[in-house]
Amino acid sequence: MYNKILVPLDGSELAESVLPYVEAMAATESNVSVTFLYVVTVDIPMAGQKYKDKIEAEATRAAENYLAALSKKLKYNDEVKTVVCVGKAAETIADYAKKHKMNLIIMTTHGRSGIGRFSHGSVADKVLHGSDIPIWMVRASVPKPRAFRKGQKIKMLVPLDGSKLAEGALKYVAVLCKQIGESNTDITLFRTIELFSPPFIYPPEMPINIEEYIEYEKKRTNDICIQYLQKMQKQLEKEGIKSKYAVQDGIPADVIIDYSNKNDIDMIIMSTHGRTGLSRWAFGSIAEKVVQSAGSSVFLVRSSEKK
Repeated sequence: MYNKILVPLDGSELAESVLPYVEAMAATESNVSVTFLYVVTVDIPMAGQKYKDKIEAEATRAAENYLAALSKKLKYNDEVKTVVCVGKAAETIADYAKKHKMNLIIMTTHGRSGIGRFSHGSVADKVLHGSDIPIWMVRASVPKPRAFRKGQKIKMLVPLDGSKLAEGALKYVAVLCKQIGESNTDITLFRTIELFSPPFIYPPEMPINIEEYIEYEKKRTNDICIQYLQKMQKQLEKEGIKSKYAVQDGIPADVIIDYSNKNDIDMIIMSTHGRTGLSRWAFGSIAEKVVQSAGSSVFLVRSSEKK
């Protein structure tokens, strides 16, 4: 279960948009601990180094007061732990999460300036690299997850690419469903078919023309994807979790975003590693584009090859 939640904050109203999600997760279990973390980063030119300690001390006091006031706003039964550290944001957040054995980080995709003072992609990359701590990245513009509004289910989309690495996301799906409640979830397993390119030289003696060949390949690939997703469905069924599936063709990131937006998906759960380890679904490619452009929150997990 996700019962040790770390919430990095930067003092902006956008970053505080994460609070309804924190409240929602904290309400799912009786023993959930929540930690607010503020990282003070002071960049001072060489000429002003003698003032560094004073500036850091003042910034730290301001951060402590900010977190103390914010923690009182959180609708949460237990006391919120507040921590202020000095250092580089991404490295400090990643180090704190691992050192204190946090099992979930919840943060917004936007902080003080656009993609964020925290450089959120950098934070996610550093935490996920060499760690199994998932990161739930929520958009400041997205309201409270529907699962935590009475009578509504949270709609989850789980993109898969056919690799064992991407399938690693399923164990996190199972944990989330059990913590939120299986009856409160609506899960779609999703597979994209990348655009098919016919051979550059198409032999004229082939029994079908090029258009028929393309349609044949599309259908064949679609059938393979459906069989694969049905297999993944059975894996979740062993955990008592029901799901449906969908297959669409196109560029993976674009198709995931489009499907998510059109189907009012609340949460996209995806691995940052895909078919070829770090290179295919690394944060800098598909996952990053999904985080930046999807209208839903994104639950990022790290999966590693089983040896």
